[in-house]
Amino acid sequence: MNRLFHFIAALSLLSCNNQLLVPLSFNPKIDTEPISVIEADSLLLLVEHIEEKNNLLVFDVEIQNNSSQDIQIVTDQFYDVAGFKNNQVEGEDVNSEASLISAVDEQRFNIALPKQQVIAHYDKKQKDNTAALVLLFVFGAGLLINDAVKDAQDFSYLEWTSADESRSAMRDVGVDLGLLAINAIGSSVAANSHVLSDHQYYVDNEILQSQILKAGDVTRGKVHFKTEEAFKYHMLVLPINGINYLFTFRKRKELDRQRLYYYDRKNAW
Repeated sequence: MNRLFHFIAALSLLSCNNQLLVPLSFNPKIDTEPISVIEADSLLLLVEHIEEKNNLLVFDVEIQNNSSQDIQIVTDQFYDVAGFKNNQVEGEDVNSEASLISAVDEQRFNIALPKQQVIAHYDKKQKDNTAALVLLFVFGAGLLINDAVKDAQDFSYLEWTSADESRSAMRDVGVDLGLLAINAIGSSVAANSHVLSDHQYYVDNEILQSQILKAGDVTRGKVHFKTEEAFKYHMLVLPINGINYLFTFRKRKELDRQRLYYYDRKNAW
């Protein structure tokens, strides 16, 4: 029985829920959108965290060039600083190097992934999901076969004792619980595979590309970062025209989730 639960627990990691962030200053009592906005230097930048799943941290980034000059957007210079504790002092110059270094502790720096790495990452996750579904099928079949063999052994006994009956009942309960868990996890993994397929199909059109953004133009797209751990705080850094634009996010709390429930349903990618 212990092996069953260890196996199921390991596979359930493949189908973990999406962990969403909100801007550090988000107030669930008055704010209605989890979008961080910076307007400076004739630029308008809007950033929203939209996904942390399949070991990818994904932001929706929109950049409006309201200046009279073209600007260069280089997405492989974008990076994320992650940590468990926020150390930034309110009112601090968010574009200063000192603020950036002290913003979070136990820092992890991740550079934005180029398109080909994002595609390769989704391909690998899709293969992992396929392997997990095969393992679930094999394990479920093994449970049924083992139960059938044990039942056949029980029926071969000349005497059927109350102890035999108890063992058989416990075995049936274990098999039923195992099959229910396998079915639930299998459904979740299959749903995640469908999501991954959508990401693979649309990534060419959705990812934010490096470009020259002409005066008066707007660009928007997804920016992806590799992540192996669920941090409490993230600082997205967008270097544009020699200036670091910083967007700090925190893990959502229950009040945030309640406030944004209908927003999330309406704006799901």
